[in-house]
Order: sequence, then C-alpha cells, then structure tokens
Amino acid sequence: MAPSHVITVIALMARIYSVNPAVIQCTIFYESAFNVEAQNGEHVGVAQFHPRTFHWMLDMASSDPQFRHMHLFGVPTPSDPLQAIALMTWAFRNGYQDHWCAYRLCHEIRVD
Repeated sequence: MAPSHVITVIALMARIYSVNPAVIQCTIFYESAFNVEAQNGEHVGVAQFHPRTFHWMLDMASSDPQFRHMHLFGVPTPSDPLQAIALMTWAFRNGYQDHWCAYRLCHEIRVD
C-alpha cells in the first residue's frame, strides 16, 4: 500500500471513530514513515504493533459494538495495514494511544 493510500485510510478511519486524523497520521509517520512493511524487532507494520498488543486490543475491540471493522480481520495480523489502522484508530478513540511512543510527539496537534 502506497503512503498516499495509508493517509487516505487514516482519514477515513479517523472520521468513523471521531479521532483527529492529524494525530494518527503523525503517529504513524514517526512509527513507520508510512511503510507498511516496517519492522522494528517484534513490532511490525505501518502502526508498529507488537503481536501480543495487537491481539489484546483486538480482543477488546471485538466486544465493543462501536468497533465497526471486525470484518477486516479474517486472519488477524498486525502487518495488515487496513487492520492495523482500523485497530489503532479504535484504540486512540478508547484511550489506548499511550501504547505508541510516537503519540507523545504528536498529541498536541490541533485541528481548528
């Protein structure tokens, strides 16, 4: 997936989950530079999920009626950019944004 497509998916998911897209975009930029194949140790994909964190968050999201994207998770994997961005955006909406170190660099972004 090209970086421009990553940015488009971020914008769509942010709108669905009422999250500031600039904060998600900034966080993903610092985590992976929009590289869907990024890997840093065990952290993988565009959102740099650790597999255990990914599955833990997915377990929580799957029981939340507000999580509208379970259909994307045929075989859950943190390296799938659509799954990662959907779950990351849900996580930000539900207060789990501190799981990303880059969030600390981005959280003061405001959109007027």
